[in-house]
Amino acid sequence: MYDEFLSEMDGDPEFRALIHMLQKHLLVSGDLSVMKWKGVDLKRISTILKTALNNKVKLPCSAAALALASPQRRMGLLQTSLGKISKPCVILDKDDIALIYYLPDLLSYADQRVIFESTSSISKQLYSSIVSSGKQSSWRVAEENFVQIKRPLVSPGCVNFSPGWLAQGHYGAENPLKPSLSLSGGKKDDTANVKSWLKQIEPLQLLSNILLALLHPELHAAGIKALHHMRKHKTAKGTTDILTYYAMLAMGKGLNLRSKNYKSNSNTSQEQLCYFLDDYGHMQLPNGRGESV
Repeated sequence: MYDEFLSEMDGDPEFRALIHMLQKHLLVSGDLSVMKWKGVDLKRISTILKTALNNKVKLPCSAAALALASPQRRMGLLQTSLGKISKPCVILDKDDIALIYYLPDLLSYADQRVIFESTSSISKQLYSSIVSSGKQSSWRVAEENFVQIKRPLVSPGCVNFSPGWLAQGHYGAENPLKPSLSLSGGKKDDTANVKSWLKQIEPLQLLSNILLALLHPELHAAGIKALHHMRKHKTAKGTTDILTYYAMLAMGKGLNLRSKNYKSNSNTSQEQLCYFLDDYGHMQLPNGRGESV
């Protein structure tokens, strides 16, 4: 699978034709000659994306103002009277810069069941990631930010996966990229479960990459370039093997997580990509507590 993704950057005719077909359908209509590709429902993607692109919601502030504002000021800028949003849409700043693509029902119920059932194999890692209330921790793993239900199919949690990780303070050439501990560390059974899970969600990896190629081709190209770099350059033991089944350009996933009003100050000058997979019936911008639901 990894080599297939690398071929995207090398001008793979099939992938390029699929993206061109979807772009044409979104912008100037036209029929889809391919409805499904490797388990990905292209017709569903194009229908929901077209609905979102025709339903633009504009905020009264600019992306630049949000980026420069203090956390307190930023929350004030985001306060709107939009209420709950339940239909596909694009959230824009006042200068028409896309901030959020809200795409409910992008996955069919059957696809959602497959993903949630396969993700149950890493429930142990998800469960152990949560830090109980009262203990100092990142908001990403704080217990109060997760929806707790009885007998869940998948345990709520937040785990980071990266095939090539640079530990903080280890940026020199003498420090090779290393797989994150969630992929290479821990018990042998846990690592095997993660590997099995990544292979089972191959259609989701494809879907996320197709969306990125459509909505932000520059970021998609940068992600492919990063995978190329990890494949060709000196890396720690285990990275090359992981790259044979890890090809998702998005490095973070949140599951039933209430997202805080948050801005990263350590990423590059380019955008930071985040996907949230959940079964909420609506979306709304930050409330008075700085949460998005």
